[in-house]
Amino acid sequence: MARLSCPDCEIMSINGHVCHEAGCPSSWIDPCMGEGYEQECKWCGSLFVPKDKDQAFCDESCAESYNS
Repeated sequence: MARLSCPDCEIMSINGHVCHEAGCPSSWIDPCMGEGYEQECKWCGSLFVPKDKDQAFCDESCAESYNS
């Protein structure tokens, strides 16, 4: 099994769940999958995997609709 790591914190396991330390700037990334955690779009409610920590919408059209 590969050892999980994060460049910004010490990865740990709490009750069998792998997680980042509190306050880690990379906490939006799933350490097991190496990509963002799935989240709900603020506009349409569909689930998506963000490309960066500030992405709140599944696509540009939802972001534009929300901000207009």
